[in-house]
Amino acid sequence: RKLIDSATIGICVLQDAKLRFVNPRTLELLGYRESELIDRPFLEFVHPDDQMTARANHAKRIAGLGEGLTYAVRMQTRHQGWRWVEVSGVRFEWHGRASTLNFIVDITERRESEQQIRDLAYHDTLTHLPNRRLLMDHLKMARAAYHRNGKHGALVFIDLDNFKPLNDQHGHAVGDLLLIEVAQRLLHHIRGADTAARFGGDEFV
Repeated sequence: RKLIDSATIGICVLQDAKLRFVNPRTLELLGYRESELIDRPFLEFVHPDDQMTARANHAKRIAGLGEGLTYAVRMQTRHQGWRWVEVSGVRFEWHGRASTLNFIVDITERRESEQQIRDLAYHDTLTHLPNRRLLMDHLKMARAAYHRNGKHGALVFIDLDNFKPLNDQHGHAVGDLLLIEVAQRLLHHIRGADTAARFGGDEFV
């Protein structure tokens, strides 16, 4: 009990898919009092989009099929909104009935870092438009879709006139502002299903 109470990760017991025990770290992570969690369904605190994942993985664990099973879901906290947590655990007996002992770790910062890395790989850092790499992926998908349904699309290539003289006369900071403004205007004038991308330099597609 001392080990569980002093643990730096959240530890909780689920029985009949309800919280039967929570350690102090779980209370700290979620921002609730113990009385607000005990005997409440675990899924009440899981994001609606993640409830199917949580339900299916809990069923696996309770059936004894969850060895090494770890999954991520968003949980509602009182003080920090939705937070990403990683859930692992084991099946065990709690007062003579099948239950799960679950370990909860907040991975929100890690998920945000991973998302930033993905964004850097596929989006232009200045305008936040898709970059050439993501544009080529979108073009491949569009061509495949047109091949299936017999429809057609349009591709428009745009470059800005006199962009270099602007940079030379007013500096790169002003040139960057112009590129950002162009990106915003393109986004404003296309449909949700369309793609606007920065091809490179002063070139847009």
